[in-house]
Amino acid sequence: MMSGWKIIMQDFNKTVQAIELEAVDLIDQSFKTQRSSAAAFDMLLKFKHIVSREAVNNHLMRKSNDILAQYCKEVDSINDMFEAEKDKPPTLLRNEPPVARAIRWAQSLVHPIKQTLLPFLKEPQMLECENIKVAKDKYMEMAVKIRDYKVKKFEHWTAETQRINEFIKRGSQAVSKFESVVNQIQMNEKEIESKLQVIGMASILKFSVPDNDLPGVKDFFERIERDQTKTVNLLSRMYADIGPLITKTEHLLLGTSSGNAKCMAGYYKYWERKVLDSLTKMVLR
Repeated sequence: MMSGWKIIMQDFNKTVQAIELEAVDLIDQSFKTQRSSAAAFDMLLKFKHIVSREAVNNHLMRKSNDILAQYCKEVDSINDMFEAEKDKPPTLLRNEPPVARAIRWAQSLVHPIKQTLLPFLKEPQMLECENIKVAKDKYMEMAVKIRDYKVKKFEHWTAETQRINEFIKRGSQAVSKFESVVNQIQMNEKEIESKLQVIGMASILKFSVPDNDLPGVKDFFERIERDQTKTVNLLSRMYADIGPLITKTEHLLLGTSSGNAKCMAGYYKYWERKVLDSLTKMVLR
């Protein structure tokens, strides 16, 4: 009777061992298809709830270490990606400012590995694994590196924004200075136009008409010559004033008063033509 029972138990144990081997093989095959430590951990939890044999549990414990080792590789991969692209982060959102893009990108790297690690720390079986400390240390190292990167980017951006007021101040001063120069140039040009208008409307041959009797021939010509001399002197002074006004404009723009600046050749030519037109108009009157 006892020998029969032993045979039954031996057969039973062999069957159990065979089932355990099949379970281990099934576990191995299932884990091979998992692409991430997070997916492998979910698979581990599913097996944990349906098996309780010591051999299978021991195998699952070894798988826990494998999952943590895979997690460490994933953190290393994230670190390599960070080091390769931190100076020129990829664009996640269209038209995103550079600093915001860098911070968002850095956060997108550390967030997944954090979310993967947190469930590990809640599972007693994972906390008993020898690789858990390595995994935590790798995450902390990566998290600190990302935090420092984001802080540095933010501090640099803050320093740049603090210079905006100074930039606006300098810009306002430059605009004010430019407006002042433009106003002075416009005043110079109005003065030149005024003088040219006087020149164009001048009459060299005019003479004053006496109130009473007509003058004699000699007196008549003396009056004409006197009025002509007076008019020519006035026109000469006005013409002489035009050159300094033009060189004054040159000084406002270039800081020189040579009257022959190459970059202002077109400007000189413009006023020379205006002077000629005024003289022509005066002669034809």
